[in-house]
Amino acid sequence: LPNYLVQSISQNPEPGKVNGGFHDGALLFADVSGFTAMSEKMSVLGKEGAEEVTGIVNNYFAAMLEINGHFGGDLLKFGGDALLIFFEGEVGSYRALATGSAMMDAMSAFEAVRTSQGVFPLRMKIGMAYGPVFLASLGTPQSMDHAVMGSTLFNLAQAESNALSGEIVVHRSMQAVTGDTARYSPVTQGFWKLEELHETVTIPQEDKGIKSAVQDAGSNRDFLVQNLLGEADMIGGMRPYVPEELFVHIIHEPQRIAVYGSHRPVTISFTNILGINEIIDALGPDNQDSITAILNSHFVSMSEVINRFGGTVNRLDAYSVGHRILGLFGALQAHDDDPCRAVQAALEMNKTL
Repeated sequence: LPNYLVQSISQNPEPGKVNGGFHDGALLFADVSGFTAMSEKMSVLGKEGAEEVTGIVNNYFAAMLEINGHFGGDLLKFGGDALLIFFEGEVGSYRALATGSAMMDAMSAFEAVRTSQGVFPLRMKIGMAYGPVFLASLGTPQSMDHAVMGSTLFNLAQAESNALSGEIVVHRSMQAVTGDTARYSPVTQGFWKLEELHETVTIPQEDKGIKSAVQDAGSNRDFLVQNLLGEADMIGGMRPYVPEELFVHIIHEPQRIAVYGSHRPVTISFTNILGINEIIDALGPDNQDSITAILNSHFVSMSEVINRFGGTVNRLDAYSVGHRILGLFGALQAHDDDPCRAVQAALEMNKTL
């Protein structure tokens, strides 16, 4: 879960708490190509191939997230093999540039990834934009998701689509607030390619996050019990965001966060929703509660349809135009007729919308 969401839950751990609001800052979207070709080649090995790909993906993400943590970014979403990161405030725009530059440098370790099925190159491109972002927690006490929405994401998607492999392209909103610390060259109208940074970005103090109070409890029994109860409330508040299969795994083996993969047939439904950005822009910061209520009604209705037909919502995120809901049928619980269930769910979602 993103740091901002964990902090919010720590202050109000009520399960199923729906809320949303605007935050100004820089968004970074890092997309990697090469994993699809690798996965297709490795699929002939079945489970062994899936485990090998999982290990490589994990190594890649570990390297990128270490860089992100160094510069204080907040990971909002994994999007397949892509990362969506938020840096709050105008100062965050400088840290976003430094993060993107360091990520590009780190890609040298993945130029030729050796596997049992050959050598595969991985390539990265990055888009960035600056502006207001609407962050929302949507769902029910049983199932929640956090959403990132607003027109800044459209600008971000356009910046990324204008980048070639090995390039960082920013929207003019980002160039306007960082032009004094970086050199850019024009790509197309409204978009600029980062050529170099003029100065070293100051790294923020390490964010220690939410440290377990049990570590500092000593032998004070009352203090220990009170803080254990507080942490139990936090777990309750985070529980609706965690898929059942993963939650059970964490409960059974809390000291071993294993990285594992599986190879199984899954039917995927990809639902593109148009009009959400227009609602957010029209209502604006003075109507954050109304925006959240509209978004939550929509998300809950779509999720209920997917769940009714035996599927699960994998994620809700931005798309090049509008937003998308990714549903999986057969990922957690398999049925012989999962493809039919997905089609039935799609028809019902259209009626419900």
